[in-house]
Amino acid sequence: MGVKGLSTPIIRDSATAKNANIKKLLEKDATKNIIGIDMSILIVKALLGSPNSVSLYHSDPKQPLPEVTDKVVSSVKMYISEGYKAVCVFDGITHKLKAERAHVERYEKDQDMIMELENLYNIRIFDDEVSLRGSIDRVNTIRKKLCRTRADMIYDIKCELEKKFGEKVVCVCAPYEADHQLAALFRQNIIDYVHTIEVILSAWEQI
Repeated sequence: MGVKGLSTPIIRDSATAKNANIKKLLEKDATKNIIGIDMSILIVKALLGSPNSVSLYHSDPKQPLPEVTDKVVSSVKMYISEGYKAVCVFDGITHKLKAERAHVERYEKDQDMIMELENLYNIRIFDDEVSLRGSIDRVNTIRKKLCRTRADMIYDIKCELEKKFGEKVVCVCAPYEADHQLAALFRQNIIDYVHTIEVILSAWEQI
């Protein structure tokens, strides 16, 4: 899942590589209970699961989304309270292949939906209650589909995680996809488990 407006350097010197910093920090803990979390999964679930947050997302000017932050932090807290350390991985820039294929397929209808939403907003008179309810339902559906993870949401969540959990969490922005970064962290023996789409994978289950 791509996050617009969030980027990191694609190439780093090995001495300052983020993975090296992660490993150094996590080696302070003798227990091997480190879980890597695909944060986009938590963010999207929290955002789309709250009508109030969806409404705030579409406000103008742009508004903070504290309910989303609270839900995401609560999900991470579940692991922290069970004795895990968490590596929270956020998506980075959209690589060229995805931008030209999957990204186009996913977002190519956005402009059409924006236009439809504007037309629905401009309707002042409805034929009956059924038409009114149908228009409201359609507006809600479109607004959900147009919700995207924003850079300010990621920043707020990162700050709150570090404030609440300190060294029990490490926040990382992947160069591209979070799941690719999580796979690399697992292969380097930095993390033991991966939280992705409603699934928690252990080292044994991935072999």
